[in-house]
Amino acid sequence: MTFQEKLQFLMKITQTSNKELAENISVDPSLISLLRNGRRKMPQNLSHVRKMAAYFARHCSADYQRQAIAEMLDIAALRSTIPVDRLEQILFDWLCGKEDPVYRLLNVLAETPVSDPVSSPSLCPEEEIPRVETSQIPEYQFFYGDSGRREALHQSLHFPIDDPASAEFLVISDESVNWLMSDYPLRKNYSRQFVQALEKGMRIRQIMPSMNLLSRCVDSVRQWLPLYATGQVDAYYYPRLRDGLYSRSMLILPGAYAIVSTSTGPDYKEHITLFSTNPRLVQELTKEFYSLLSLCRPALRVYTDPKAACNIFQKLLWRQGEMLQMVYPLSAPTTPPELLKDCIACISDDGLTDVFRLYLESSEAFEKKLQQNTFVDISYLPPVKEVLNGEVPLIIPYRISPEQPCYTPERYLLHLRNILRFMEEYENYHFLPLEKETAPSYNLITSESGTAMLIKTSQPVLFLEIDRPVIVQACQEYLYHLAGQMGYKGIFRSKIKSKLKTMIQELENLTV
Repeated sequence: MTFQEKLQFLMKITQTSNKELAENISVDPSLISLLRNGRRKMPQNLSHVRKMAAYFARHCSADYQRQAIAEMLDIAALRSTIPVDRLEQILFDWLCGKEDPVYRLLNVLAETPVSDPVSSPSLCPEEEIPRVETSQIPEYQFFYGDSGRREALHQSLHFPIDDPASAEFLVISDESVNWLMSDYPLRKNYSRQFVQALEKGMRIRQIMPSMNLLSRCVDSVRQWLPLYATGQVDAYYYPRLRDGLYSRSMLILPGAYAIVSTSTGPDYKEHITLFSTNPRLVQELTKEFYSLLSLCRPALRVYTDPKAACNIFQKLLWRQGEMLQMVYPLSAPTTPPELLKDCIACISDDGLTDVFRLYLESSEAFEKKLQQNTFVDISYLPPVKEVLNGEVPLIIPYRISPEQPCYTPERYLLHLRNILRFMEEYENYHFLPLEKETAPSYNLITSESGTAMLIKTSQPVLFLEIDRPVIVQACQEYLYHLAGQMGYKGIFRSKIKSKLKTMIQELENLTV
C-alpha cells in the first residue's frame, strides 16, 4: 500500500477531517489534502508522521477500529489492553513502510494470542455457511484469477472433516496469499474450520515456500502462527534451490478434494485454479505431495511447555559459532555461577532446577566460546526501581512456577558485575542495553550453527525452534542491523561499560 492509501484508511476509520488532522500535527490543511490525493509523497520530516501515528492511536480505542487495523496490518488481533504508545509505534512503522519480514514476524508474535482469535464471537461472529450436498459438486471445476481462487476455497468449506483424529491436510504454496488476506470473512471461516479440526486431532503437513523467496518464507511462519500453536502442524522445506519461474499451490484433503494452481512467478495474477473431487486425481496428487515431502527436511518445531523446550537451549549453548540474541530480562548465559547455585538451593521445582543446572554446567564452556566466537547480547536492562519492587524474574522471562526467583538488589549486582567482567575480558562479547520503551515481549536467540529460537514471553508462552537456514540467517541479519543502529563498538562500548559501572555503584550503595 502507498502512504496515500494508508492515510486515507486511518482517516476513514477515525472519521477525521483534513482540518482536524492538520491542527493536531501543526500543519496546513492543504498539506493533508495533497497527501490524501497522492500529489505529495510521505513527509520527509518523520516527526509529522510520528504525530499522525500518535493521533490515530489515541482515536482508535473502539474494538471495531482496532479490529480493522489488525486486518489491514495482518495482525491476528489488537486487543483493547494494548497501550496507546504501543499502537502508536505499530502505526508509525506501518506508515513509514517498515517491511522487514523478521520485524513483521516479531511484531505479530508479540501481539498475537496463542489461541486463534477467530474463535472469539466478540471479534468475529461465526457466519453460517450454506451447506451443499458434496455429491452435487462437479468432479472438475476451473477458476480464474484471485477471485476464482477464493471461490475454489469457498467450495472446500462444504466438505466437513468427519474424523479429525485420523485426518491429514496437505499444503504446499509458493504463491502470495494476498488473494486470501483481502477476504476477511472467507479467511476467518477457513481458519476457524481448521483450528477446530486441529484441536480434535487432525494434522497438517506443510511444505513451506521456496528458499529463494525469503520474505514469503518468513511471512509463511507469521501467517501460520495460530495453527503452529496447536502443535498439530508439521512444517518442512526443500533444502535446495527450486526453479523460480513457476510457483505452485496444492491444498489436499485426501479422500475428499484437491485444489491446485500454477503461476508464472510468485506474483502472477492470471492463474488458473483446478478444484477436483475426482477420487483418482485426488489420490495421485496426494502421492505427488508425499513424493516431494520425502525430499524435504523439518523446518520448525513448536513447544508450549517451557520444560520441554529446555533441550533447545542446551543445543544452542553447546554449539560453536557466533550467537546473537535479543532477550528480556538479562541473558541466561551471563548469569554468574554463584547466583545460579543460590537459585538452585532455594527452589524445589524440578523443571526450574533443570534450567538453572543447565546454565551452571555450561558456564565454563560458554566463556571458552567467547575466546573465539562473537556473542551479541541485546538485553533489557531493568531499572533499579523494578528490581526493588520484585518485578523482574531471574533468567526465565515468564512465570512457570510460584517458586521462580526474582532479582533482588544483591542478585542484580552479581549479574551486572559479571556482564561488566565479560566486556572487559572478552572482546567478542558485546552487551547492548535496551530501555523500557524498547523492551521486547519476545526473546529471539540465533546461532551461526543454523538454529533460531523464538519465544513469545507473554502468557500463554510459545516456543518456535526454527531450523530452516534462510529464516535463521534473516533473523541473524535483523539482529546485526539492530545492533548496528544502537552502536556497540568503539565509543559505544565505552559508554555501555560506563553505564554498567554507574548502576553497579548505585546498587552497592543500596546493599551496604
